[in-house]
Amino acid sequence: MPESPAAVTVSLALKSLAATGALAAWVAARARLTDVIALSGGLGAGKTEFARAFIHARPGGEKFGEVPSPTSRWCRSTIWRRRSGISTSTA
Repeated sequence: MPESPAAVTVSLALKSLAATGALAAWVAARARLTDVIALSGGLGAGKTEFARAFIHARPGGEKFGEVPSPTSRWCRSTIWRRRSGISTSTA
């Protein structure tokens, strides 16, 4: 089994949504199924734009249509678990 590469952290400030989409397509063309890509940033930083462009750039990604915000999806899941009495603790 090949050795896993070391973690790499990259911080970029892109000038437009088009630049974010282009970067996401570039990463999508090179990403392997086992790669983990973590996005961080404040509200309006472009995380959702990156995720949508990444998904649509992957083979078969066009079939997904509208991709919900990853943060929105996480928030709804967390709220549902709390209302259902399911623990959201990671400890």
